[in-house]
Amino acid sequence: AKELIFTKKLSKSRAEYELIKKGISKDIIECIMSDIEYEPIDQIKFLIEKKYKGAYDDEKIKRRAISYLQRQGYSFSDIKNVLLNTDSY
Repeated sequence: AKELIFTKKLSKSRAEYELIKKGISKDIIECIMSDIEYEPIDQIKFLIEKKYKGAYDDEKIKRRAISYLQRQGYSFSDIKNVLLNTDSY
C-alpha cells in the first residue's frame, strides 16, 4: 500500500481499489490505510511539477493534468486547490 501511494503516487482511494483488485480483503486494506499518513496536496504538487510543468499557464496542459490526476484518484477539489494557489511554489 505504501508503495502504491508513495512510489507510484496514487491517491489512497486508487490504492485501495488496486489492492481490492488483487484480492486483498477490505478489512486488511482499512487496517493498513489507517496507519498511512500522507498529504494529497503535496503529491499533487509533485506530480504537476514532474509531468505538467506548464499546467499553471496553459489551459490545455491544465486540462490534461486535471484528467490525469483524477484518474489517479485525487479529488477535484484538491486538484483545483493546488492549481489555483500557485503562490505556494
